[in-house]
Amino acid sequence: MPEGKGKKIFFIIDCAGIAGDTSMMCKRLMESKGYDAFYFNHIYMPNNFFLPWMPFNLWVKVPENEKLNKMLLSAEKRLQKMCSSVLNLETRFEGTGFLWNCIGWFQRKMEFVLNFYKNKFSIAKEKCVDCGLCLKVCPTGNISKTEDGKIVFGSNCIMCVKCYNLCPKDAILICKKTINNEKYKRYKGPNHKIKPTLYRK
Repeated sequence: MPEGKGKKIFFIIDCAGIAGDTSMMCKRLMESKGYDAFYFNHIYMPNNFFLPWMPFNLWVKVPENEKLNKMLLSAEKRLQKMCSSVLNLETRFEGTGFLWNCIGWFQRKMEFVLNFYKNKFSIAKEKCVDCGLCLKVCPTGNISKTEDGKIVFGSNCIMCVKCYNLCPKDAILICKKTINNEKYKRYKGPNHKIKPTLYRK
């Protein structure tokens, strides 16, 4: 990012659980670049990360139907209040204090869990229809196709799980167990009218 030169900046952080000290890390980073970081808040969104061996999934499921609608409605109301606060230049720093710092520290120590999953991506060939959506929605260009049509996963994965969740045929697997669509639900987004961001053609 360019130097802030005193420009005001705010963050609204979305997560499916506990954001830890994310806001404070962002605040320190932005202030080091010269920005006036005046507002940080959290908004809770549906879980899109439901995988085998993930302890978090024991209590946070992928919401569906009425539960999903209620969660999105609650998020929208909370977001409206946040927008009003930002427009009024109210100062707020959600996620401060010793407890949040401890949670953030613990979350960063769990990075090995994400690295474990990064090496588990594969394709269920019998399901794949060669639509190429996985290549288009990957923000880091981590997915490519060889000359003979084989899908290859590189080393730049950030575990956004867009390819996994948005595959129309659920052909992308993160470990073999996820071929069971009933047990390992995938988050397809709030509704079918919202199109996913495509990072490449």
